Amino acid sequence: ADFDVAAAAALCGTGDVERLLEDLLDAHLLRQPAPGRYGFHDLIAEHAREAGDPAETAAALDRLLDHYRDGEFSFTAERANLVAVTALAGYDEHVWRIADRAVAALRERGHRDEL
Repeated sequence: ADFDVAAAAALCGTGDVERLLEDLLDAHLLRQPAPGRYGFHDLIAEHAREAGDPAETAAALDRLLDHYRDGEFSFTAERANLVAVTALAGYDEHVWRIADRAVAALRERGHRDEL
């Protein structure tokens, strides 16, 4: 799935990520499916999953879940990411709050078939 600058900032733990994202785009390590949206190429994502430090990965995931639980974002743009994070085991407090926000947004937009 792709992500926005705010999600990247949450993952990195810093608000200053736009230049980093542009550098990664220039190096062809990220793709940009739409303006303001970024995504990893499949092989880069696979390598990151395999080579990542488990403690750093867990901390980044905590920050991302905090962002989706408490932050402002476009539900429409982040819908696939919100659905994906609700499947995470061991993050019950985050997941139920994110799921609650997602259900409210789905109802509000008339997507009852996705509930």
